[in-house]
Amino acid sequence: MVLDKNNTDELWDLEPPSVPERSHLFHLKPIGMGTANVESLTSYIARLAQAHCITVGRLVCAEIAPSLKEGYVFNPKNSDMSKVYNSIFTKSLNGKCSTAAVIVQVLEKLTQRNDLHFLTMLSWADVISEKYLLHPQKAWCPFCYQEWFEAKQVVYEPLIWALHVVQICPRHHCRLHTQCPHCYKKLPLLPGNYRSGYCSKCQSWLGLFPEPETFKNSQFLSEEELELQLKVLDNVGELLAIAPDILFYPPSNNIKNVISVYINQLTKGDLSEFAKLLGLSPHSLNKWYRGKAIPGLNKLLEICFYLQTPLVDFLMATKVSAASNDIPIQPQTPVKRSTQTFRSNPSLLEEVEKVLLAALEESPPRSLYKVVKDLKNITRSSISRYFPNLCCQISERYAASRKPNHQKIRPVLLSVVNNGEYPPPSVAVIAKRIGIRSKTLYKEFPDLCEKISEQYSCYIKLRQLERIEKIKQEVRQAVLKLHNKGIKPHSRYVSELLSKPGLMRDKNAIAALHEVRCELGYE
Repeated sequence: MVLDKNNTDELWDLEPPSVPERSHLFHLKPIGMGTANVESLTSYIARLAQAHCITVGRLVCAEIAPSLKEGYVFNPKNSDMSKVYNSIFTKSLNGKCSTAAVIVQVLEKLTQRNDLHFLTMLSWADVISEKYLLHPQKAWCPFCYQEWFEAKQVVYEPLIWALHVVQICPRHHCRLHTQCPHCYKKLPLLPGNYRSGYCSKCQSWLGLFPEPETFKNSQFLSEEELELQLKVLDNVGELLAIAPDILFYPPSNNIKNVISVYINQLTKGDLSEFAKLLGLSPHSLNKWYRGKAIPGLNKLLEICFYLQTPLVDFLMATKVSAASNDIPIQPQTPVKRSTQTFRSNPSLLEEVEKVLLAALEESPPRSLYKVVKDLKNITRSSISRYFPNLCCQISERYAASRKPNHQKIRPVLLSVVNNGEYPPPSVAVIAKRIGIRSKTLYKEFPDLCEKISEQYSCYIKLRQLERIEKIKQEVRQAVLKLHNKGIKPHSRYVSELLSKPGLMRDKNAIAALHEVRCELGYE
């Protein structure tokens, strides 16, 4: 066999192959990237946990939190670890705050992806205010859940569902649900036991349930509401879809510049007149005009609808012009609620007098405020002017009914103080038992309430000391176990040995860890 030295075969290449860097977590691809139905960050975290066959709480506490900077997480002075997994943390994850940016950075490092910030509103952080940006609770479309489930597609939550201005599903045009149809509870955005499409409280399926037609008809909107929401969906959907394609994120002075152009073109520089045209507060408009603040998404949409310009063009400061003749130039006048007067309708006097006399016979008595509230479109001042005696009697009768019965309440309080009930109840619990406000109890029985409060405070302090001592002992045992094996007791390894993975978030656990590490010479 003759060897041809001029023919290079790749099989003879002895250079080591280039292996890309491996990711710590799965390189999971987000759903709907570059479309209006792009997945939200909370949904991505849930799918990532599902792909690893662990709970969301476990993923956050065991993988994401330890990857944050130690100074950010394990600072014993300010216990910043509490920020990692609480309601405030999860509420803002899909938004534009610093917490969302930090978590996106960590997730991109763990998954080796560079596009996870498009699952939030971080791309528009400098031009959209965080106020009223996101729903405070989870919102979903049951029809989408059911369709994806029956088609065996991935059940997820689009980012557009999380925005506060969006009230309907972009595909089915029905209202987004915020309450579980089974347990009737509001659902948090990213609980520890989160599963896409299921209630985190009762673990029931949130898809179409139980009678599709009845359920569906009650959820649709009127024509006006639907028309407005469709305009919102068009503008917001374009905003989410275009985010991966823009080269530079719009700076905050875009808002100031665009508003200045429209004020000069429509009202010749008169800011107050421009505010009247749009029906906005002059104070708020002045702050946007001077660059001291940026408007929320709801206000931006109102401005864009009035100026008949797409939201993306407004934020990117492109195609700024008020040359269209279709823009109305009449100021928006607020609609005043019509009220009835006794002069214009004398027969109303007899009707109101009958209602007030009937209120004096009611048991339990209602307050004058509630009586007047039921008399729609009549002001309280008018009723007080024409019926001063009746109003005074109703108020006095209601006040007398709210006065506590000392003969009944005092023995209850004395029994709590003297009999040594364990665990000792708080004043608020006793007030609930009696059916009276705790503020009234403190006012009428200050001495007894002080004793009850002191007993309860001692009990709470004792419980806290027991809990702190238990945490310290548990951390100490975990550190010593690692030390005996020759492993440096890092906080991540210690948390894996604790009874609860999230226990290392506690400032007492962090202090105990530092104390034992100092004893062993690690610090």
